[in-house]
Amino acid sequence: MPAVSIKCKGSRLAKLESLSVIQGDLKELSEEGYAKLRKRIETIGFDAPIFVWKNKILDGTQRYRILTKMIEDGWTLPKGVPVCDIQAKNLSEAKERLLGYVSQFGKLTDEGLYEFLQGMDEPDLSTLDLPEFDLEAFKVGYLDVDPPASESTSPEANIPDGEYTIICSSSITI
Repeated sequence: MPAVSIKCKGSRLAKLESLSVIQGDLKELSEEGYAKLRKRIETIGFDAPIFVWKNKILDGTQRYRILTKMIEDGWTLPKGVPVCDIQAKNLSEAKERLLGYVSQFGKLTDEGLYEFLQGMDEPDLSTLDLPEFDLEAFKVGYLDVDPPASESTSPEANIPDGEYTIICSSSITI
């Protein structure tokens, strides 16, 4: 049986079955997102603790769901999952903190990512899910990766075959 590799520490370890999800359907995880996150956990390990308030998950629901499925699939979690205990006076305040965790205040930029990647050994960008960021365009523009063969960067590639009449007009004001 493969074991989930734990690559982080939290304020304590918790048994996975002692945790509960409170976000409901606040966020959804697509099949593609599930596959990427599971691959990430399988290959590099579980590397970020789950944020909890009284064992209710504030941040880490998708990782929790994937770990649960991995255990169903025969993986083991030898000592538990790292959690960070978050302080809140009640469930309402805890849910407010959860909304802050799912908010994305900063925006990833091409230049910023390129600079950040300098000095790294070829990171596996395929396991990332970066909303509102065109990773393929970034690879072509910054990492000298050729565009997929089905796509062309020339404007002519998008013009359908057929006969066309070109009308040009210019005006000069003196």
